[in-house]
Amino acid sequence: MKLWENFFNRKAQEVAPELLGMRLYRKLDDRIIGGIISETEAYLGIDRKDQKDILASPGKIYVMPFMGHMLLNVSTKDDVPSCVYIREMLTRNGIYGPGKMTKKLKIDKSLDGKSISGQDMWIEPIGDYYQLQPSEITLPSACTGRYILKSI
Repeated sequence: MKLWENFFNRKAQEVAPELLGMRLYRKLDDRIIGGIISETEAYLGIDRKDQKDILASPGKIYVMPFMGHMLLNVSTKDDVPSCVYIREMLTRNGIYGPGKMTKKLKIDKSLDGKSISGQDMWIEPIGDYYQLQPSEITLPSACTGRYILKSI
């Protein structure tokens, strides 16, 4: 069962830890690929005038280019533009960090503004709950927390 856009109609720091352990799927032609979300970050106060419309509506995919890679974010609801950055996923073949994950899932700017509950990409809960802990690392000023899946 897909998560619908209303799941993201909350603060990024509430949504980010709840995405851990859920499955991220991407439909490519006639096949579906994906993995388990294992690391997320919550961002508030994003000042991206070019993405104002995407960030104003919860549950929209926001693809941000960074150092030659595409980073996958999903917009959330807050008083300021906010999103959850999906940093890492686990698959049967190993762990995929931000750059490798988006390459494997063929994430590009064509997904910008599309629903995370759509035909191209979606998230499904697995049904189990995991022990979640914010990591103890230095975070960018707009980041309110990094969340890492500790066990499966």
